[in-house]
Amino acid sequence: MKKVIAAVCIAGLVCAQICAEKSSQNKNADYDDLKVSSKKVLVQKAKRAQSEAGKFVSGLGAGWNLGNTLDAFNDSDSAYGQGLESETCWGQPKTTKEMIQAVHKAGFDIIRIPVTWHNHISDSSTMKIDSEWMARVKEVVDYAYDDGMYVILNTHHDNLSYETTYWNGDVNAVRSYGYDSTAYNGRKLTGYCLDERAEAESVKFLTQVWKQISREFASYDERLIFEIMNEPRQVGTDHEWWLPSDCAECIKAMKILEKYESEALKAIRSVDGNEKRFVMIPGMQASADFLRDFVLPADVIEEKRLILSVHAYSPYGFAMYDGTEHRRFTSDDASFIDSMFTGVYRDFVKNRGIPVIVGEMSCSNKGNIDDRILWFETFTSTAWKSYGMPCVLWDNGAYGIQENGSEQHGYFSRTRLTWYFPSLIKKMLMCSGIMPGEIKQDFATMP
Repeated sequence: MKKVIAAVCIAGLVCAQICAEKSSQNKNADYDDLKVSSKKVLVQKAKRAQSEAGKFVSGLGAGWNLGNTLDAFNDSDSAYGQGLESETCWGQPKTTKEMIQAVHKAGFDIIRIPVTWHNHISDSSTMKIDSEWMARVKEVVDYAYDDGMYVILNTHHDNLSYETTYWNGDVNAVRSYGYDSTAYNGRKLTGYCLDERAEAESVKFLTQVWKQISREFASYDERLIFEIMNEPRQVGTDHEWWLPSDCAECIKAMKILEKYESEALKAIRSVDGNEKRFVMIPGMQASADFLRDFVLPADVIEEKRLILSVHAYSPYGFAMYDGTEHRRFTSDDASFIDSMFTGVYRDFVKNRGIPVIVGEMSCSNKGNIDDRILWFETFTSTAWKSYGMPCVLWDNGAYGIQENGSEQHGYFSRTRLTWYFPSLIKKMLMCSGIMPGEIKQDFATMP
């Protein structure tokens, strides 16, 4: 069992460790010791949602995403990347038990397993999930669950546009499709989209998929968390990544999203064994910026077991932007992070008693390791220590430096079971209250 500590990261960006194994006589009155899965975590009382979900989230430390793997898909006419092959069609190796164990040994106690389902529907009339795909997802979930980790399982790239144009590798081979398509590799395309013309098909997809997932994992305890969607948005529209406050179309899409999430939650609760499962709910785009009018679905159970899911590659210019000009982490960047979490905490944790998990976070590699360390320290300590929000690191396997500096969120070598940037991983874990474990440096990034 790993020893867990609480890391106090002050404004000067220095983490000081304090032991969570204090005697009850010496405990600060502003803190609680919570026992979760034989692990003791020191959390601040004043910054915690006082609900069943709040108590649960307070016992979590830090997480890692198995990105670009079970969520990978190929919606072209090519046979490549179909079926079980989709797991590796975006360049990542097949997941093994040893990979997951290495992530756990490093100190992470949460693994988020993004899964795309729309390309594994064997019967579009019933939305039946291919049995081989379900079995493979279960196998990967079990790698982590059986190793004592918390697991977040979701629907990931199933959010489609009503009409989307795909380029299949040939500039002349352009094909458009929508929910009214009649054939797609011999089957009807499935998924959901935030368009009123597709409401019936979207609700059918979400409810039937979640009923099947819920039945498959009904016997799993609260360490398995469901996340209804990934980054729901108006795919293919001018508002896909931006929601002006005066946009009537966006407000309508938000209401459609709320309906979809409500129906999906009902579907989960309708399956025996999932009546009290913790469920993560994202707002539009899972963004912290567009939560002003977002309403979580009403739950059928009295206990509050819903968790707000937020993704934050923030500030965008430093953490994600295409281009390397914003390579320095500034005091303005730190202020932006604090302001973002202050707002989410106020609107959801404090005012509504709804806890928050940051399901995705990372800053792209632009050859600026020292500034990335400052970002990890500031972001994670603000989220976890100040506001009680566990962070789950996005890892897509791309660790190198690209000319445009974008989407380089690789941290763990899944073939060598080593870490490209141990200093970043250690900083994140310490600022999440966890003593880093076995974190071997990967030679690919060594001088």
